[in-house]
Amino acid sequence: MKRLIILVPLLFCGLVLAQRSAEVEQTAFSAEDDKVQKPASIPDDVLKLLASDERVSGCLSTDNVSAQDLSGWFSASEISLNADSYPDYVIAASNPCLFGANINPFWVFVGSKQGHFLALNVYVHDLNVQSARHAGFRDIVTFKLSSTTIYESTFHFKNGEYVVAHSSNRPIE
Repeated sequence: MKRLIILVPLLFCGLVLAQRSAEVEQTAFSAEDDKVQKPASIPDDVLKLLASDERVSGCLSTDNVSAQDLSGWFSASEISLNADSYPDYVIAASNPCLFGANINPFWVFVGSKQGHFLALNVYVHDLNVQSARHAGFRDIVTFKLSSTTIYESTFHFKNGEYVVAHSSNRPIE
């Protein structure tokens, strides 16, 4: 009987740990994907900021859509970019009006006590959130391609936004 009393809490702890490991956040995003793999609801303050984006505004006027109907234009994934308790988001475009030639826009929003703010907006093929950190925030690496070259940029968080820390390019082999 004592063994059963000890085993039940251990089994419960094992189930909780297994569930947490299954909830790993998405860190790799690609223009090849229609939507993010771990979707989350987009907060209202983030939608308002997206509506003010120049390209989004252009599509709004072309498509005759109100800013309130924007949530279907995007796919969001919640992520932790720093060690605070506020959720951060990587937003990918889902509306073809926003797509480029083999690149798509990605927005990175950081959560704070005052709400969310835009920390990065890039048009790339891939966006990867790294485990390495600068200024307490995870680094971001992006890739885009031409017919002959791969372009890679590493972004570090500095003064409230992500800035290019290093860029390189190499031929496609």
